[in-house]
Amino acid sequence: RTGGVGADTLAHLNRLCAAAHDLIYARRGGGALRGLATFAASGFPVLVRRTALYHLVCGAAFALGVLAAFVVIREDPALADRMFGSELRRRAEQAAAGSAYLDIPALVRPVFGWGIMANNVHVTLVAFAIGAIGGVPGVLYMLFQGMVALGAVAAVFADHGALDVLLTFAAAHGPIELTAIFIGTGAGVRTGVAPLLPGRRGRLAAFVATARESVALLGGACAMLVVAGLL
Repeated sequence: RTGGVGADTLAHLNRLCAAAHDLIYARRGGGALRGLATFAASGFPVLVRRTALYHLVCGAAFALGVLAAFVVIREDPALADRMFGSELRRRAEQAAAGSAYLDIPALVRPVFGWGIMANNVHVTLVAFAIGAIGGVPGVLYMLFQGMVALGAVAAVFADHGALDVLLTFAAAHGPIELTAIFIGTGAGVRTGVAPLLPGRRGRLAAFVATARESVALLGGACAMLVVAGLL
């Protein structure tokens, strides 16, 4: 109207505007549940792939910790007793005698599953927070977790010829669980690195933009941990 165009042109532009409105907003129904479903189906996997380097670094640190603890404790089995006491070795002896890694009565398995979820989410939140302090502490935390949570335990069970019992227990939930923890930790590391290496953005702008994506990654990782706990 300001440009003084004719009535036909105005009517045409109004029709285009109305049609564009329907195209833009018609698929936004469904509210929060639809948004979560879309994020889980496409947004989260795309974000994980785009930030994969950070998650892979955390996974590599964890694997290095597992390998280091496994080798050291196989060379010095008494070290495990000094670290964990006699309980871990007793469980390995029971596993070698034919017991399961954990004998959980059916009645308490749901509660135990929720306990696993809560513990793993707690570990991931702590790892995210530690990684956000400059990045490097998160990688070191994964190295430590690999040594204590898996490497040392695997070495004790291997000493008693019961490593297969441990791996069988971990096979169902371990791959999802560890992947989620690596994603959550990698998100924290990326957040911590962003202000140090902001690129062409300001440090605060780099931190804010990265933190938004990292929180989304952390939420997706926690959802994966719920699945692992159910398994």
